[in-house]
Amino acid sequence: MILIHVEIQGDRDSEFPERMYICRHRAYERYRKPVVGLAILADEEPGWRVSEYRLEMFGSEVIYRFNTVKLLDYLKRLPELEASDNPFAIVTLAHLRAKQTKNRMEERYQHRWYITRSLLKHGFSHQEIIDLNKFIEWILSLPPKDEKRFWEELSNCEEGQKMPYITNADRVKIQFGEQKGKAEMLLDLLQDRFGLVPEPIQKQVVSADLNDINIWARKIFKADSLQAIFH
Repeated sequence: MILIHVEIQGDRDSEFPERMYICRHRAYERYRKPVVGLAILADEEPGWRVSEYRLEMFGSEVIYRFNTVKLLDYLKRLPELEASDNPFAIVTLAHLRAKQTKNRMEERYQHRWYITRSLLKHGFSHQEIIDLNKFIEWILSLPPKDEKRFWEELSNCEEGQKMPYITNADRVKIQFGEQKGKAEMLLDLLQDRFGLVPEPIQKQVVSADLNDINIWARKIFKADSLQAIFH
């Protein structure tokens, strides 16, 4: 049995290598099984490429090396990502397009349109389409008026008419599932970053709308306390 520890890091963080080491150590201590570390660096700094944690003091030395994937490197491989039917390739493509279109909503609209329509062409199942779309809709979020236009146009196009999830009932289900999924994901991230999350904040997150959840999620990697996120 081998344990795989995966961390996704959105911004440069000098403490990240130490966190990789601590998580690896805790996993090994609990299960006493080999642990393989994988860091997925989703930041925007090409030169930040951490791959080890090192501590030396008074003749004692600890070195922990882990595998690293830099998502920015895949900007050179966008045609491969677009042609791939690997779900991880589609997720990576959506992430990179989101980085490229931070302040260009019309361009983001077109990329999301292409990626969403490609789900059917790649032959994904009903549930796979719903699951992938949750991430695509989150990472390539649009202003409300563009969001409405997107779904209206997609439901009227040939691919949209064939997609099993483009119905009013499924749309409501997707929105509810997305809110619930994002709330759970945010609570997990908060606990990993700050420890036990107080019950009032848990209730606040669970009952929040998608816009608030997205705002809090964007703050999590730069905030140094829960108060800084929910002030």
